[in-house]
Amino acid sequence: MTKLGESCFHSCSSLTSVTIPSSVTDIGSACFQYCSSLSSITIPSSVTSIVGANFTGCTNLAEIKCFPTIPPTGNKGDTGANTTTCLLYVPESSIDAYKSASGWKEFKYIFAIESGETSEETTQCNAPTISYSDGKLHFTSSTEGAVYHYELSCADVTGSSYSENGSITLVAAYDITAYATADGYSASETAKATLYWINGTLDDTSAISAVNVRGVVASANNGIISVSGLAEGERVSFYTADGKLLGTSNANGGNASLSTSAKGVVIAKIGNQSIKIVAE
Repeated sequence: MTKLGESCFHSCSSLTSVTIPSSVTDIGSACFQYCSSLSSITIPSSVTSIVGANFTGCTNLAEIKCFPTIPPTGNKGDTGANTTTCLLYVPESSIDAYKSASGWKEFKYIFAIESGETSEETTQCNAPTISYSDGKLHFTSSTEGAVYHYELSCADVTGSSYSENGSITLVAAYDITAYATADGYSASETAKATLYWINGTLDDTSAISAVNVRGVVASANNGIISVSGLAEGERVSFYTADGKLLGTSNANGGNASLSTSAKGVVIAKIGNQSIKIVAE
């Protein structure tokens, strides 16, 4: 999009704020006229022309943030805004230029845009996927250059506690949350998964201290339930909490997944063991 056409949003009485894409260079005549609920508008640095009287009838317009260093030109020299009450924010280095430019010099209050503020909307980093293989947790995001922030919690781990009968039941599961960030992106949504320790087969059974367990990570995101850390071709069956079979999947690349609309607790059965997955 390079231009907002004439009367593009004319009389859109429910429109309250606008951030114009940085690809736009021209704003047509009467584009925002009589947008009576419009309270703020951000004009990107790409805009070179704003045809006059764009804001006539914008009775609630309280501020305009205009990022072009050279004041945009128009054919009438009048924005139509209430120049007595509407605040105009411009690049600090361009304040004098706006104070002498037709259509802008009429504003009673012209202030500098805060340092570091931008007209660009920040794109959100893509949420990470959480998986397990080779004894390690893995986080991956499709956003290039992403780094990961995570937390692990386990009901078995506590600072201090006590037992009346000397018997402690171990949960043997870690709850994992992780989100991704990258330069130029806002933080992603938080991904959730659970690391379970289940029975497994070790190649080396000669070590006395060897524990016959392995880790699998289970997660449910956007209708996809997945289990990672599996052996190639290992079969996983998914059930509702009341025992209804939802489907089965054979592991490929250590991962088995199922697309389902089921909500609440889903049981994944791996061999003779079962783990719980909460599908939101």
